[in-house]
Amino acid sequence: MGLKEIIDSGLKRGMGREEIIGILLEKGYSRNEIENAFGDKESVGPAVRKEESGLNHMQKLGLLFSNPTEFFDKVKENSIKNSFLLYLLTLLVVMAISAIFAFFLGRIIGGASIFSVSSFIGLIFYPIMFGIGIVATFVYAGIVHLIIKMFHGKGNFVDTYNACAYSSIPASIISIVPFIGFLGIIYSIVLMSLGLSKYHEISKGKAAVSACIPILLFILFMVCLWFLYFKKFFQI
Repeated sequence: MGLKEIIDSGLKRGMGREEIIGILLEKGYSRNEIENAFGDKESVGPAVRKEESGLNHMQKLGLLFSNPTEFFDKVKENSIKNSFLLYLLTLLVVMAISAIFAFFLGRIIGGASIFSVSSFIGLIFYPIMFGIGIVATFVYAGIVHLIIKMFHGKGNFVDTYNACAYSSIPASIISIVPFIGFLGIIYSIVLMSLGLSKYHEISKGKAAVSACIPILLFILFMVCLWFLYFKKFFQI
């Protein structure tokens, strides 16, 4: 199979230009050979930008867990409306389940008096966490988008936000499962790598780096806060 045939095959399968170039470079082709073979070809994969994908919320959730490649092939929308709404609904349901769980746990462990205190705290805690969860999607997507632009991604912020918001939904759902909640974060990073690669036509490696850097920055920020807190504490 010639170089042009390999490129055509990759494009028909929905692979991005940069992803194909990266694979061919690893196979020993020079960048000039690859660029000449590409010519003016563009990605012709099935991910076509549109307002509605034709999938309802339950179908989208099903594909996110069962076939994420098909999800990002079918869903490439020109606004954040649908991804934001599905993330919002998921967050509401997850927090409602968490609140119910906390309610019964408080009754079982502490009785009515403890439950009253926990109820009061919950009235403040859950709305704050809900608001933080919403704001965090925009901050996270903004940082990811800046990094992707450094990698010469071709999509816009809408593409980045949709990839991040849709990919964060499984993490929110799995987080309520005891002992394995952390696996949801790993799975969501995998989803983001796939979605960002598809939408921005970059390699999955670059997409994974873009998805992980904001998380690492957050961890570093929290470590610094703890260090400053304990430093002040021991000085006292």
